[in-house]
Order: sequence, then C-alpha cells, then structure tokens
Amino acid sequence: MSLYLVPLLILMSIMEFTLRSIPNEFKYKNTYLKENGDKIQTLILGNSHSYYGIDPDYFEENCFNASQVSQPLEYDEGILRYFENDLSSLNTVILNISAFSLFYDFETSDEPWRNKNYVLYYGMKHQNSYKDNSEVFSMRFSVNLRRISNYVNDRHSLTCSENGWGNDYTSEKSKDLAESALKAAKKHNVTNYDHFDKNKKYLESIIDWCKKRKIKIILYTAPATKDYYQLIHPEQLKTTTDYLKKIAKTSDNCQYVNFLKSEEYSSEDFYDADHLNEKGVKKLSMKMADLVKK
Repeated sequence: MSLYLVPLLILMSIMEFTLRSIPNEFKYKNTYLKENGDKIQTLILGNSHSYYGIDPDYFEENCFNASQVSQPLEYDEGILRYFENDLSSLNTVILNISAFSLFYDFETSDEPWRNKNYVLYYGMKHQNSYKDNSEVFSMRFSVNLRRISNYVNDRHSLTCSENGWGNDYTSEKSKDLAESALKAAKKHNVTNYDHFDKNKKYLESIIDWCKKRKIKIILYTAPATKDYYQLIHPEQLKTTTDYLKKIAKTSDNCQYVNFLKSEEYSSEDFYDADHLNEKGVKKLSMKMADLVKK
C-alpha cells in the first residue's frame, strides 16, 4: 500500500467513527425496542405518513412508533422479525400503506443509501454492496461534511419524540400545499408494477406473522389533501385499495381503513400536501387509538 494512502485512510476512519457517533432516530429506536420492547402493546410501522402522522401519547395502552421516513414493507417485516423476542406483550400492529407502498423499492428509488441505516443501526443484513456497511461510502462527501459540522457545532437533534413520533412537521413550518403536492406526486406515482408481487409477499408475511401470534393488525392509508390525491394515478390507487380490501376481508386478524380522502381533515391539519401537522396528528392518533380500543 502506498504511504500516500495512509492519511486518506486515517481521515476516512475518523469520519466513519464520527458519523456513527451522531445520534439518530435509528439508533434511538433500536435501543428503545431492545430495552422497552416487552412493554409495548401497540406498535406503529410504515413510512413518513405514519412517522409524522401518529403520536403514541394519545393511546391508552403502551404504544411506540417504529416508522421511519420512506420505510418500505421489506423493513416493516424486518423489524417485526428482528425484534420478535423483545415484543412479548404486543397485541396490535398499525401499518401505514401509502399510494406507493406496494410499488416501492429502495434499490430503484433515489434513496438506496437508506439501506445503511438498517444495516448499521438495527444490525439487519442486506444483500446490497459494501456501501450499506459504511456511512462514508453511502453518502456524498459534502453531505457527510455538513452532518459532521452540524454535530460538532451542536446543531443536530433527533426529530422524534420519546415514543418515536416524528414531531418536527409543525404548523409553524408548514409548506405550500399545491407546490408540495406536485413534488410528492411526481415522486409517488409509479411507472411500472415491477415490485408489486414482492411487496405483496412482505405484507402477507407481516399479516401471517401477526396471525400466528394472535396479534391484530390495522392497515390504513393516511389522510392527504385533494391537491395530492388528485395527482396520483387513479389505477395505482385502485390497485392498492382493491388489494388491501381483499386481504383484510380474507384475514380474520386484519382490517383496513382508508383515510386518504377523509373530509374530517382540512388544510389547517396539514404540514404539506401529504403529511399532517400536530393538529391533524391529534385527530388521526385519537381515531387510531379508538380503533385499537375497540
């Protein structure tokens, strides 16, 4: 090895160590699930629509939000299996299914780097490249420098509450609904169904996992603005809702609730076109807590 590479390797090692030292939601939730998993009765899974959408504080029984931004069904299933022995008191799983959930895959999205969070901080295995085992190699150098700078200058903080809810989408920071709808719909509309069968298997595996343990599962689609859902391909929505209705009908431990076009939510309840703010979160959380209680 050339001596010229030694300083570079030292720098990369220091960066890797520093980046892994930064507090993040994955490290926090991993620790919480391992230390408190035996007390959790209701577990919330899903992507950002549930991460920012359901606050466990509104539930009567012990509840935790294990959702993450862009979390695919592959990792929803992975969390249940990985923490299986820790979730000894679990009786209900709430799982968000968005318009894109059954068609989504990290590898073909613009977010393959998110795999490393599950590998590094949950200890899950993934068949992807060496990048999944490294902070340095999975993110752009400029992004990592900014993350380290924020950490060193104490400008970094967790974006979730003690119970795992993403609490930084507030009404004070709300986005333009029409503009954000265009951006979200562009990202969420699918051009092919290549991953549909695979994601159905993940979902059916989740339902089967719950059934074997006498755990009920509530599937739901989160509320969104008219600006947003009118831009989502109608066939995509129909394929999703038809499948979810069918699987709920044929699984006695499962129910499906569709809030996507619910008129209970006004523009004042949204942070952006497809995410609730704290006002909308209160409405949805109380609604889901009532479903669990019933």
